[in-house]
Amino acid sequence: MVYNNGDIYDGEWVEGIQEGEGVFQYNNGDTYEGLWKNGKKDGSGVYIWSDGKKYDGEYREDKRDGEGVYTGWTGYISTYGWTGNYYGFHKDNAFEGYGRFEFDNGDKFVGIFNANQFWNGVYTNADGVEYKISNGKGVE
Repeated sequence: MVYNNGDIYDGEWVEGIQEGEGVFQYNNGDTYEGLWKNGKKDGSGVYIWSDGKKYDGEYREDKRDGEGVYTGWTGYISTYGWTGNYYGFHKDNAFEGYGRFEFDNGDKFVGIFNANQFWNGVYTNADGVEYKISNGKGVE
């Protein structure tokens, strides 16, 4: 199916709705390959952004939801700029639950995320110095 805006879907349909396996090429250069349910990304899939970022994991009703790996992530969370790779759980397109974020500069956080924020775990900088995080705040 080629859409008027230039998007292209190649995959399975049920009664005119994307259902099963399929590849969606967006007109902005992004691509999704994976499972569809009721016209939405649902199940295992790989989304690759035109700038090279990639998410390989679970979806539920068009949102990252479940376990997955997000490589090349860039974003601004709280007061810190993050760039790196995330391995762990997602809920409603956010880092949520147990996971590991490895920064491009060598720092890392391992533990529980809450709505994209470090919540409970250990932040280790590139020099190996560890900082405990509890309820979203540093602990001495």
